[in-house]
Amino acid sequence: MEVKKEFLQYVTFNLPNGEHIKFWEDKWLGNTSFSAQYPAIYNLVIRKHVTVKKVMSLTPLDVSIRRALSW
Repeated sequence: MEVKKEFLQYVTFNLPNGEHIKFWEDKWLGNTSFSAQYPAIYNLVIRKHVTVKKVMSLTPLDVSIRRALSW
């Protein structure tokens, strides 16, 4: 358990249907989690532990945030 964090930096897991992959917190698209890539948006997210399967199941994507984003 002492090397768990370091070990997980160098491995990826293939979880086909996204049911157990956290959309914001897991590294499922690239080498960085969305929470690390987009911290400002992540801070506004209501459901931080939502799965990839849940987000991708709706159109538009089911990403609930606390307020409207302005670009």
